[in-house]
Amino acid sequence: MKTHFRYWAVAGFLSLAACAQTPNGSLPAPPSNGSAAAARGAAPPGSSIVSNGSFEKPTVPSGSYTTFSTGQSFDGWKVVGANGNMAVVSDTFTYGGYTFPAGCGHQLVDLTGSSDSATGVQQKVKVVAGTTYQISFLVGNAWAASGNVGQTSTALLYLNGKKILKATNKKGKGLTHMVWQKFSATFVAKKNSATIKLINGDPASDTVNGLDCVAVTPA
Repeated sequence: MKTHFRYWAVAGFLSLAACAQTPNGSLPAPPSNGSAAAARGAAPPGSSIVSNGSFEKPTVPSGSYTTFSTGQSFDGWKVVGANGNMAVVSDTFTYGGYTFPAGCGHQLVDLTGSSDSATGVQQKVKVVAGTTYQISFLVGNAWAASGNVGQTSTALLYLNGKKILKATNKKGKGLTHMVWQKFSATFVAKKNSATIKLINGDPASDTVNGLDCVAVTPA
């Protein structure tokens, strides 16, 4: 997600390029169309022990987004990974004809932010040693034949510093809205706390990588 506009002639996609926190402009959200919009406005799992798992806080301006840099924290999450940033995005944010319905609630995260770096979010949750838990989340992908939207979105899931899942969403070909795919992994708690981390796994040439509906629940 970037501002400073330059066009990709082949795809007609409006690239977002330099660092602004709250770009302007808002267009109507897309009509419901299969998996991309089916979860729009849905609530995250009620039994989840993750704080702010649907990224509804802080509230960002409608049709816009706010970036947070490595080392900063916001409402339950800390930004970690490579130097760069990620963005909390309004589900009415649009550009170049692409729309971004949230997976849960009305906001989502773009792991690429305006830096397109290997940056992400981390949270420490309270668990019960010996109990089995499931980590679940949605990865959002927008597909473009050319330009910097890319054709896949990958989130790397870490548990207590160890990578346990590479989640790649390839959906959305032929569509102009973000399409969500659910991924999950289970673990047995060894202590009474666990740290989950989700990092942007896309190359620097890809500027769209959605994340939403992060939950940790007893399995």
